[in-house]
Amino acid sequence: MKDNFETYLQDQHANEHPDILDDNMPDAFDDWVSNLDSDEWIRLANQFAYKDKRKVYLALTALSGDHICSLKCKICEAKSLLEKK
Repeated sequence: MKDNFETYLQDQHANEHPDILDDNMPDAFDDWVSNLDSDEWIRLANQFAYKDKRKVYLALTALSGDHICSLKCKICEAKSLLEKK
């Protein structure tokens, strides 16, 4: 489970560079992060956000026991109630 964005980035770096030894990983990670361009930051942030939203969605589905369409309706109802306040 990804606890935060930094942990997610560390995992992504390790997956992309399996050849780097554990002793060298912290320095290699710092170099990798320092050389990411803005498009890469955006791509990685979007991937992290999507996975995070997906976890919430799956948890809600498991808790509600409802089908996806009725869960969406409940979320829409809750959102509209919050917006009215």
